[in-house]
Amino acid sequence: MILALGTVTLDRVEDANGAVREGPGGSAPYFAAAATRHHDVRVVGVVGPDYPRAPLDRLQALGVDLGGIRSSAEPSQRWHARYDRDGNRTTLSSDRRILEGFRPDLTDEEKAAQALFLGSIDPAVQGHVLRQWLPVLRGPYDRGSVPPPAPRDRVRVVALDSMSHWIGSRRDDLVTLLPHLTVLFGTSDELLELGDRASIEDAVAALLDLGPDLIVEKRGRAGARAYAWPTPDIAATERARGMQPPRERRILTWTATTTPISAPDPTGAGDAFCGGFFGKWVECQPLRSEPGHSPGLDSQLLQVCLVAGVEAGTRAASVPSWETLR
Repeated sequence: MILALGTVTLDRVEDANGAVREGPGGSAPYFAAAATRHHDVRVVGVVGPDYPRAPLDRLQALGVDLGGIRSSAEPSQRWHARYDRDGNRTTLSSDRRILEGFRPDLTDEEKAAQALFLGSIDPAVQGHVLRQWLPVLRGPYDRGSVPPPAPRDRVRVVALDSMSHWIGSRRDDLVTLLPHLTVLFGTSDELLELGDRASIEDAVAALLDLGPDLIVEKRGRAGARAYAWPTPDIAATERARGMQPPRERRILTWTATTTPISAPDPTGAGDAFCGGFFGKWVECQPLRSEPGHSPGLDSQLLQVCLVAGVEAGTRAASVPSWETLR
């Protein structure tokens, strides 16, 4: 099972023609609708008393386990954005009050999930869930600090996605989570901001040095690209010893392109991409079982996962709904 943490929102979206639509959204439903095509998914999120039941019923009908959605007395999170003709987004407003007190306590079943996806949400919530899910982080670290990572179990994997809002306001909190990640997702601009570098190559190198085995760059209409050191297990050993991987090492890259679509609505496309990629990754993990290797870091599997992600993102952008993703 993939445990998927993220937002569950009510979205108001405007396009260049002034058209407005209101409907269910959020990082968790878009991710889950795409990932459940490949693997079982349980969503962890929060909704208020004003959230309609019908969209949740439709999400459940796709096969998503909604047992992890919590209830709050606060109004559901609302998000209002406008897209120009090139698909560039401007966020007009976002009511995040419901997240201020949202610190879900995981059940034993949720703690035992094979994989964890930390979708775009407050980094404090991401850290709260991660500390419960990773056994090495339990005990005194529940108070908020994050210890150095222990050697990873090759079966249990964790991925994280964020957004410019959280990177700009909570970058230090996000950086403390990076040593525990298998996969870090981000748009080109987000990776530049989080890596604090002027070029994507330098930003990716800096972020790989902080811990993730793999960086996946979401490139919008250009598709996606994945980056890793040639020997991530050796790099992890060097980091544990306080050493920096040699700069002369060439970062390996994998690329998947997309096809143009007409009248796109990019809402949720990035979250759906993460769902397609990570769902496929977890589905194929048993194929990679050699001791001492990080899961999935082989060229064929990475290419398959990139294609699955791009296909899910393209479907999400083609219509204003996550319901086509299954």
